[in-house]
This record gives sequence, C-alpha cells and structure tokens, in this order.
Amino acid sequence: MSALSMRSALIHSLSSGLVMFSAANMAQAQKSDQISPPAKNFEGVTIQAAVGYQPYTINATNIRLNQTSFRLADQHYRANSTPYFAGLNYTVAITDKATIGAQIEINPVNQQYVLSLLPGYAFTPSVHAYFKAAWVSALVTVDQQASQSKVSANGTGATAGLGVKQLWTQKWYGFVEANYVKMNTFTFDTTTSNLPITGNAAYSGYNVMVGIGYKF
Repeated sequence: MSALSMRSALIHSLSSGLVMFSAANMAQAQKSDQISPPAKNFEGVTIQAAVGYQPYTINATNIRLNQTSFRLADQHYRANSTPYFAGLNYTVAITDKATIGAQIEINPVNQQYVLSLLPGYAFTPSVHAYFKAAWVSALVTVDQQASQSKVSANGTGATAGLGVKQLWTQKWYGFVEANYVKMNTFTFDTTTSNLPITGNAAYSGYNVMVGIGYKF
C-alpha cells in the first residue's frame, strides 16, 4: 500500500471514530435531559385530603365568678378528636433535591384554617420528606358537662411537624405526618351550676395524619 493510500485510510478511520464519538455523546446528552433531578418530581400544584387522630389538653386557669374576685380551682380537660383536612399545595424545586412549598388546609367543622411553609428534601425520585411550620386559626370547644355549659372560642396558634410523601404514580401520592399544635391562651365565658364564670384557657395537642393527594 502506498503512503498516500495509508494516509487516506488513517484519515477515514479517524473521521469515522469522531462521528461515532459525537453520536454517542449526543445520545448520552439526550438521555441525561430525560432524567430529571428527584426534587423535580414533586414540583407543582397538588390537592390532598387527610384524616387522623389528635389527643389534646385544655388547661383552664384564673377561673373566677364573673365580675367578682372569687377564684375557683384550675381545670384540666383531656380528650381526643378525629381531625380531617382538605388542602391545596404549591411546591418548587430549589436544588436537585431540596424543595420549598406553601399550603393551605381547611377543616370546615371546627372552622380551622392552617397556612404552612414546607421546606422539603427528595431522598429518591419517589420519596420526599418535609418539615411543616404553620399558623393556625380554629374554633376551640370544650364539650358540655353535667354542671357546665359548652365553652367555644376562636383562637390562633402554631403547628410544627414532620411528614413523608410517597409518589405512587406521576400524579397520585400518599403521605403521613405528625404535628404538634399549640394555641394561644384565650379568655372564655361559661356557666357552672348556673353561675357565670370567666377564665383563661390554653389548648395544646398533637396529631398523626394520613392522606392521599393528586399532583397536576
């Protein structure tokens, strides 16, 4: 083979190699574009519903006969409830795995509204954990007892909790969360044995919620 033929063959071989290398890189780039970071899977608007179990305590202090200085013993009420909420959420990815979200939840029975900030972290493309910090407005009620009328008052407070979300499909997901709730102390008026009384009440409790959601 002449030197000219050898040089032509070498140039052809190098050219073919470059074409194959470029095609492989383009295919790899296209494949990479199709693989989104885990946090991207949790972006968007979602609606959800949840139900749970909530033990709580109401501590009534500074109880007095109305318009007198006669003071009664402090009272402590312990009970539990079955809270449920409908919610609307919007989440964005701020890094490959970190997210931030905002959420509103409503419970029409006790006129409860919860506004939450939800920083989160996507451990995998389908598992997402988040911290919940929220402002709460709710109607707090102590049920009527034999000698005491029902106490109801609107109050505000705060919630802090942790949750985990699991994507079942690209649209549907389930979640579980645990929260601590603390309401600001409020003043109440009621009657005990037909006597008008007034006092201060502080509500606190925790809940475990499970729910299902849909991502648009």
